[in-house]
Amino acid sequence: MKASKQPVKGNRRYELMPQAEVYDRIPLVWVPHVMYVNKPNFRSDVCNTDEHGFRWTHNNGEILDFQKFQESYGPKALLCGASTVFGVGATSDASTMSSVLNRDSDMTWFNF
Repeated sequence: MKASKQPVKGNRRYELMPQAEVYDRIPLVWVPHVMYVNKPNFRSDVCNTDEHGFRWTHNNGEILDFQKFQESYGPKALLCGASTVFGVGATSDASTMSSVLNRDSDMTWFNF
């Protein structure tokens, strides 16, 4: 099953929030026992996902995918949720809640 959304040109939402057009293009992928996740390995200037469909998180200049998060040392935390935690509407991966928490915390946070 392939989900595809085509942006509507002249959409006022895109005038106010240009990055919304990228979010509208990210396909959802059905995963048994989980439901839908974002497309793995999605790439754009606004949003990127790893091989599992988790959004990249920034931590001290490093880009964390889930594997790098698991391998990181020290205290770690997962920020669990849906669209808000994923960062829908954020202007970049570095602007998500977990990336901001990584700037102001001794703990390594990850969007989950």
